[in-house]
Amino acid sequence: DPLDQRNWDANLSVLSGDIDSNDLTNSSGVVLTTTHIVGLNSYHVLVASAVGSSTVLDGFTITAGYADGSAPPGGGLLSDSGGGVFASQKASPVLRRLVFSANYAVYGGGGLYSYDSQPALNDLVFKKNSSQTYGGAMYINYSDLQMQDVTFTGNSSYTAGALDCENSSPNLRDVAFVE
Repeated sequence: DPLDQRNWDANLSVLSGDIDSNDLTNSSGVVLTTTHIVGLNSYHVLVASAVGSSTVLDGFTITAGYADGSAPPGGGLLSDSGGGVFASQKASPVLRRLVFSANYAVYGGGGLYSYDSQPALNDLVFKKNSSQTYGGAMYINYSDLQMQDVTFTGNSSYTAGALDCENSSPNLRDVAFVE
């Protein structure tokens, strides 16, 4: 399988929310802490809305999403949640071999916000993501997602640094919570 032959360390692929290219990053373009986000950044690095399991995101570092806005009039996407990935409307993408580094949200899910969705999460790392309110790394609501081989490290929020679940029954397997 060609995907298994990739060298993650030598060939880092970064998806960044840094619109004006002025965040403080390491030499690979990855923001290491949300305090290094400056200037303009996108509310969400990626949006997965009403997509199925044939949508696969594999082998990226997702960094510098900054969901600090408010909900637009009349509903729609919350611009204050899901700095890294915002999943909604029964989305069921496959997210694997990803690193969520230093994404921020005012409301919930600095790294990942999932509402009424069932993403499959496999081999993920959430590090140094933060939220002012719910789930520094991840906030899930009405989402019975599958999670395997996931590590949470150094994430922070008011209620739950790593994972905050509401109205959800996630299936967690080999999940590590590290300070």
